[in-house]
Amino acid sequence: MKLFLDTNALLDYYVRREPYFESLVAIRIAQVFGDVELWAEMEAQGVVYAKVDLQWADRLL
Repeated sequence: MKLFLDTNALLDYYVRREPYFESLVAIRIAQVFGDVELWAEMEAQGVVYAKVDLQWADRLL
């Protein structure tokens, strides 16, 4: 099965936002075992990278 993850789902996973993080971990585990194939648009990856990078920078200050 193919699943398309939108930008918010990716952010929830990488930033560990509750209550969605645990559900996304289950989806990620299913992907590791080959039960699902995860897809995301290319632009979302850049947005997530920038957001996660800024959040980590804020934690360091």
